[in-house]
Amino acid sequence: MSYHDTVGELAQDAEQMENVYRTALKAGEADAFKEAIDEGYRSTPENLLYAAWFHRLKHAAARAKGFAVAWAWVVPLAVLNGLLFWWLSDDRYLIRVAGLPGTGRDFMPAILLLAAPLSAALMLVYLTVVGRKRWRLSIPVGIVLLIAAAYVLWVFPQAGTRPFQEQYLTLMSFHLPLLAWAGVGVCLIARHRDPANRFSFLIKSLEVVILGGLFAIAGGLFTGITFGLFQALDVSLSDVVQRLFWAGGGGLIPVVATAVIYNPRVPPSGQAFDEGLSKLVALLMRILLPLTLLVLLVYLALSRSVAGRHSRIAMY
Repeated sequence: MSYHDTVGELAQDAEQMENVYRTALKAGEADAFKEAIDEGYRSTPENLLYAAWFHRLKHAAARAKGFAVAWAWVVPLAVLNGLLFWWLSDDRYLIRVAGLPGTGRDFMPAILLLAAPLSAALMLVYLTVVGRKRWRLSIPVGIVLLIAAAYVLWVFPQAGTRPFQEQYLTLMSFHLPLLAWAGVGVCLIARHRDPANRFSFLIKSLEVVILGGLFAIAGGLFTGITFGLFQALDVSLSDVVQRLFWAGGGGLIPVVATAVIYNPRVPPSGQAFDEGLSKLVALLMRILLPLTLLVLLVYLALSRSVAGRHSRIAMY
């Protein structure tokens, strides 16, 4: 049975109409359902159920169409996060655990503990500004997250000997990201505490994680190929440049992934959940294209320089 026939039979049954709509969403046939509603509304505009569904779907389509990533905010916030990651990944900020005299050793980079709170704080800035929300909740949550990270760095020397310090730091490297995720969630569902919004936030969180993983894979391939090209020219990139790729690039991912997936101007339950990977692939290619061209230009310039140097050596 087509959606036109189904919608016609359910002209007075609001509950079953909702069930049909949810079934259409799961099957990827929301457009067909909308066409059936439009036809029913045009044929019988006095039907209140058709009118309600017509305006509901019209408003939802306009809202989804109007969603655009605010790159004017995303770019500076993502770059700031990347620079913080790059700065904190320096060997000067390695966390050193204690031991017997002369047996202390470096255990982990401080960025592993600070990455999630820093990213969450900048993500809250984006969500608050672009979503036109009030700061009275975002600022306290962001401050609490940063204080929690600072508290971990301050208190771990008091955990005892080296094994206990290492265990404490390892546990905190998992707990701080969960705390950061919960902090962002508190800000997003503070005014929308019903189960539908909570579940929608969980789904969108999973989408952000998946998109971040895809960005990380693409960035890893890009970094590996870049390093391989320069090694072929016998050019060794300094540690500062290498950290700029893997740490600085990693800092871009949380903010960009959040901005691409989440529309901060609507509540979690109002987010779009019916978009496929085609938009993601196109966006990924747009992001990598300028970076690839930049690396190519630098590589060509260095290859000409190396070729000229080899030719002069051959002449002598």
